Formats: sequence, C-alpha cells, structure tokens
Amino acid sequence: MRSPMQVMMDNLNQLESDQALEEMVFELYAPDATFEDPLQRVRGRKAIVGMYHDLVKIFPELSAVMKREVRTEHAHVAEWDMTFKSKFWPKAITISGTTWLEVDHKGMILAHKDYWDLWQFVRRAVTLPEALVERLPEPLRHLLT
Repeated sequence: MRSPMQVMMDNLNQLESDQALEEMVFELYAPDATFEDPLQRVRGRKAIVGMYHDLVKIFPELSAVMKREVRTEHAHVAEWDMTFKSKFWPKAITISGTTWLEVDHKGMILAHKDYWDLWQFVRRAVTLPEALVERLPEPLRHLLT
C-alpha cells in the first residue's frame, strides 16, 4: 500500500487542475489538518487546497523526488528534492527538504510540516552579477555561493 507521502509526491508532479488539487487534498488530509513550512501555516482542507493552488500558480513546473521515507504507525518522514520553475526565473531551482506527516489510524494526514532552507532557495533564485559578488566581504560572499 502506498503511503500518503508517496501519493502526495506522485501527485505533485501532475497537479494541473483545481479539481485534481482538491481531490488530492480531500483524499489525503483530515478535515482539520494543518500544513506548515518556513513561509506559512494553514489549517483545514480548504486552506491547504488554497496553499497548493498558490504554489502551482507561482511555479507551474513543479516536481518532487523522494529520496527516502521512514514510517511508523503515526508518523511518516521523507527527505526530498523539489524543483521549481517559474516565469519569474529563467532557470529551474532545486532545493532539498524534509517532510514530517502526522497521520491518524486511517492514514489521513493530521499535520504536515515541511522543513527547507529559505535562504538556499533565495540564493538559487537570485543571481547577482559576479563583479558585485567579488566585491563583497568574504562571509557575505560565502553565503551567496
């Protein structure tokens, strides 16, 4: 049986319609589930659908690859690489992260927490001219590479 994490990762690669998004959330998440990442915290299926909708709207080309998953009765943890492509950035951005899911006895997601490095995303999304980076003090230059 595929875990909620596997279903979610598979579906992230093909969330093309609002209906597909809503179906995924209502299949996987409990009615009062929470989602949290470095940018937001939402509660309830409708809010989670809205969060995914915004993500797909900003990043129409979104894919995730699960590197490893560990499961217990009520917790699923996965490491992943996610690639984002947007009209705002000329190149794809890949970041690594971890997802923790708390699940009930039916396997429905009660809490979904994504941990990823916002600074890593910013560094990869914003390309500064090399001449500017070379003039920065070493500690700051190191942060940007």
